[in-house]
Amino acid sequence: MAKKPPNYPLPVFRTWSMSIEEAESQNTDAVDLLYLLAHFASAPLPTDLLPGMLRNPDSVDRVISVLNDLSLVQIDQPGSTIQMHVMLQLVVTTEVSHSRRRSAFIKRAATLLEATFPRPRWVGSQTHEWERCAKLRPHAETVLEHCRRVDLRTRTVADLTYWLAYYLDDIGNFDSAAPLHAECIALRTELLGAEHPDTLNAMNNLATVFRRTGLLEEAGELHQRTLNVRQRTLGPKHPDALVSMNNLGRVKYDLGELDEARALLEHAVRDFPEAHLGQPHQNTLAARTNLALVLVKQGEIDRGLDIHQRVLSEKQALLGAQDPDTLRSAYLTACTLRMVGRLDEARTLLRETLAEQSRLLGTQHPDTLRTQSELTSLGSASDG
Repeated sequence: MAKKPPNYPLPVFRTWSMSIEEAESQNTDAVDLLYLLAHFASAPLPTDLLPGMLRNPDSVDRVISVLNDLSLVQIDQPGSTIQMHVMLQLVVTTEVSHSRRRSAFIKRAATLLEATFPRPRWVGSQTHEWERCAKLRPHAETVLEHCRRVDLRTRTVADLTYWLAYYLDDIGNFDSAAPLHAECIALRTELLGAEHPDTLNAMNNLATVFRRTGLLEEAGELHQRTLNVRQRTLGPKHPDALVSMNNLGRVKYDLGELDEARALLEHAVRDFPEAHLGQPHQNTLAARTNLALVLVKQGEIDRGLDIHQRVLSEKQALLGAQDPDTLRSAYLTACTLRMVGRLDEARTLLRETLAEQSRLLGTQHPDTLRTQSELTSLGSASDG
């Protein structure tokens, strides 16, 4: 019989224990799955993950039937999610808390989530996967907490941390993303080394969060460190080195160090086409966008506007008109149109951008709020 957790109601505990014993007598895979699910969150988990959780993937239907009939799990009406009660999870995790099996179950859970957590399409947002990410988020957070408790420090844990942080960053939840980025850096540094490309990717992401949250000095220091290592280990014209150069240039712009920013960004813009074989690429367009910001700030507004408009057109062709990165360029183009007095065009573009961002990102995303603020300041918030 399972071990009763402290202060746990005895009648409830006995009921759960009897059900677990009955499940084991009917199907040993059912109990194995139950013990694995106990280390996920007490939240709906997509059932399409279950084949990867079983030693015999073909037995999914039989296993679910046993657990559901004994009320050990809840299955939603379409059968698309499975959920385990938090009190039952406590019973199961208490039973295995002092055994080697607990680490094994946690390791399996982390491996499954790392393999299935959505990745971005390439650079930038993964809005097409936000719904899936949101469903897996509580499970990733719970599994990572279990990993911390048993001091499980593996490449898989580091990578799961990376992708969860990436998603939180993507939706604008910087407060939650930042500590995960830092945790990922620490794990990858320990496991792979401080100069491994994956470690540097995590450092780049944390530096970007620092910039977005106003920690400009910290962002600049981290981007500079990343740039130095990438230039030395990959070469000065490697795309990753140029990404760091662009990011550092953007921080210099935010700090008001315009001459330094311009030098870095002009360098990146010059070398990116060679790095990407002359094809349009988001990184190339990002560097051109940041250079346009500097030019506008230095009084070359017409030239900056021309770059913003051309970048917007290329992003529309490359990514689509509704991509978050395209919409950010639309916002910057509108702001620059306003600066040259083309207020009607600016107002129209801001309205269109706000509508798309509200639909795609939500009304509280930082990008949406920024566009709303600009439109309000333009005096058109109540124009309908």
